[in-house]
Amino acid sequence: MNKKHIEIKKHYKNGDWVFGIGPNKGCSQVFTGSSGDFQPFDFLNDYNPFNFRQATHQEIIDATNKYGY
Repeated sequence: MNKKHIEIKKHYKNGDWVFGIGPNKGCSQVFTGSSGDFQPFDFLNDYNPFNFRQATHQEIIDATNKYGY
């Protein structure tokens, strides 16, 4: 496992939905990409678990409707 993923994976797992409350705002589903990148954290280059929280049901609905999932 990538060292930068250790702490964030203590808090979030594949399938969770997180909402950014730090410098990166928004709602995204957590997943591991084919090359082992742990998203959305790798994309955002933010591995601080305290910059995120579990997304609410309404935030998930809003995000999925916005992007047509």
